[in-house]
Amino acid sequence: KTATPTRAQLIKNKALYGNYLDWWFGQRRKFLIATRDFIRNKAGVKDGIVLFTSDSSEGGTGIGKAGIVTDSPAIWGKQKTFPYSKAVKNNLSGLSQISPRFTWGGWEWQHSIPRADPQRYKDTEGIFMSYGFNRLYTVSSTKPFDQFRVKSGLAIVRHYVLNENAMTINKKSPVGYYVCDVDNAGVYHMLAEARSLAYGDPRYIGYMAGSLYTSGFPEYARAFNQAFMSLPAVPSKLLGAVSSNKEVLVREYKTKAHGTWYAVINVGLNDAIDVAITLPGENFTNAISGEALTKKTVSLYPSQVLTWHSK
Repeated sequence: KTATPTRAQLIKNKALYGNYLDWWFGQRRKFLIATRDFIRNKAGVKDGIVLFTSDSSEGGTGIGKAGIVTDSPAIWGKQKTFPYSKAVKNNLSGLSQISPRFTWGGWEWQHSIPRADPQRYKDTEGIFMSYGFNRLYTVSSTKPFDQFRVKSGLAIVRHYVLNENAMTINKKSPVGYYVCDVDNAGVYHMLAEARSLAYGDPRYIGYMAGSLYTSGFPEYARAFNQAFMSLPAVPSKLLGAVSSNKEVLVREYKTKAHGTWYAVINVGLNDAIDVAITLPGENFTNAISGEALTKKTVSLYPSQVLTWHSK
């Protein structure tokens, strides 16, 4: 029987520590599988699944000491910045979520919040290791989504950025401690979700908020949710060369017996006017209203999603 390693041994021996981590993540996997099986076999939910989020941070896992990710560094003055395009190209968001967490001094904080390990669930049915998204650099490439995709699909959770008045609070303030979630305004309210749909093809979209699960722009939230829920829960593929505007992307959802669905998504920052969509098939309808589609030249605001069905 192998002796249980001591803390001193784990601190001193990096190879032993690596073996310990492999064992621990294996134990977590066994626990999640047992949870799935209990839900299905004991709780009576035959198609029950497990959605596991390893990240409890307020705004989602950052990218270390890289600085503010931006495509306009000049407006930040002397603040440390990092190129937006480089963050997307190098998949810094996806890599940060599978990397060990930082700690302070000898606190070993990282051991209380073990990182995500989606690679251990690639062939495990019914268990999702969720991908955390928020800022646009986290949702503007297929790389992080593919990294977290498992046998049953992809689950993503939006972590809202928290505006917190705590460390510098004025003790004479009439409201005292105050906190609120920060969101993008107007048409950009659901842009992160729209890009997630375009680049990631998620099966599940969830939210982690610091206060209330409400929206300052419900019309855009409602429009996106209606479009997302009108699509079938089947894998889709991103089509190429079917849109006259490179910022308007199209996903195709094929089914065996119920026709084909399409999601037309404006991932850009500007309105897309008179965009021609070229698709095969006939008898197209609006997937939400069921009304016949008379033309495939459309205009979309940023983050808008149109869903169509063809028999």
